[in-house]
Amino acid sequence: MTAQLTLFYGVDVAAMPRERQLGLWANQPRLQARRRIDENRYDELDYRGVYELFLQAFGDEKVAREARLESMKLVVRQETEAARIARGVGNG
Repeated sequence: MTAQLTLFYGVDVAAMPRERQLGLWANQPRLQARRRIDENRYDELDYRGVYELFLQAFGDEKVAREARLESMKLVVRQETEAARIARGVGNG
């Protein structure tokens, strides 16, 4: 655990009290989720995954629902555009 924490946080946690190490360990999934969001390393069209990721990152149901809604809007836009193209609308 200590080596993983040191790698993740970039500091040597070995000298920290065990309770502090456990706190860092418990907080790691939230920070990993935030990092994925910050680095845009998730599928914006996977509205279920977006919801889970934002809930993990922020612990806020409202924020997670808003992110899911934005993801759903992207899906609708993409599907609408694909249907428009398939019908040949706007192609001449």
